[in-house]
Amino acid sequence: MTKVVLKSIGTTLLAIVLLLTMAFAVLSLVFPSTMVEACSSLGLNGFAARYAAIEYSRTAQAKDIAQATEYAIFAEDDALIAEYGASFLADEEFDSFCQTEGAGYAQYIRGQIAGALYRTGKKDEAIAAAFDGNTKSFPQGNAIISLSVVAIDAKDKVTCAAILGKLNEYHVSEDQEKDLETIKSLLKEIANE
Repeated sequence: MTKVVLKSIGTTLLAIVLLLTMAFAVLSLVFPSTMVEACSSLGLNGFAARYAAIEYSRTAQAKDIAQATEYAIFAEDDALIAEYGASFLADEEFDSFCQTEGAGYAQYIRGQIAGALYRTGKKDEAIAAAFDGNTKSFPQGNAIISLSVVAIDAKDKVTCAAILGKLNEYHVSEDQEKDLETIKSLLKEIANE
C-alpha cells in the first residue's frame, strides 16, 4: 500500500514538473515580452536581455532592442552589450528613439557599447561607436569620454593614442573646450608613457 501511495505521489510530482516546464517553454516562445518582465523582476537581467532580443526579432521595434541593450548593460555582460548594442546602433530608428528618451541617452548608450566593444577586444569598432555620435559637438559625459576613461584605466597606449589623434582634429565651441582639453591631457599621459 505504501509503495502505491509513494508511486502516485512521485508520478504526480513528475507530471507537475513537466507541466510547469512546458508552460515555461510556451511562455518563452509565445510571449517573450512577458518573460522580459518576469526575468527583470527577478533580477535576471541577462535573461531579460535575451528575451527582449527575441521580441525584437519578432517586432523589429527599436524599443525592444533598446530594452535588450539596457538589460545587457544592467547584467554587465560585455558580449551581450556589444551584440545587442550593435543591432541597436544599426536600427534605423536609433536616433528618433534616443530623442524620445531624453538628453544624454544616446551618448550613454554609445558609451556603454563602446566600452563593451573595447573590453571584448574590438577596439577599432569601439572607437568608431564612440565617435559616430559626436561629429558636431563634445557634450559633457559623451561616449568619447566614456571610452577614453576605459582605455586610460587599462593604460592602453595604442588606443589612447588613436583616440587622441581623432580628438586633435576636433573643433569645438568655447564652452566645450575645457572638457576636450581635460580628456586630451589625460590621454596624452598614457599615450606618451
